[in-house]
Amino acid sequence: GKKFMMGYTPKKIVNHTVFIKELFAAKYPEFKPIEGAVSITVEAFVTIPKSTSKKRKQLMAGGKIFATKKPDEDNIKKTIYDALEKLAYNNDSQIVRSSFFKMYSESPRTEITISEIV
Repeated sequence: GKKFMMGYTPKKIVNHTVFIKELFAAKYPEFKPIEGAVSITVEAFVTIPKSTSKKRKQLMAGGKIFATKKPDEDNIKKTIYDALEKLAYNNDSQIVRSSFFKMYSESPRTEITISEIV
């Protein structure tokens, strides 16, 4: 089955959906959308606030303090699912299995792994 991974670093982006579409199209120019069932994993690594103490930063980066700030899971996933529609799969209703992780990181980014379930 098809499997691919892409990552992007969130910056001050006006339209995340368009940005994700452009990244996917650039990385996978010949990709034909998956026809069947899809599994997706989204890992969101969010910025550690600048005002955080050194000790607290270490705990955040080490996964000891959870990233409970915005954006929330639903907003992140909806943006990604909508952006990849017609590119990675025909319709986001094909997503039958998903995992989501949000954590703090010194290098904020989002990593997306999509697999066709065969």
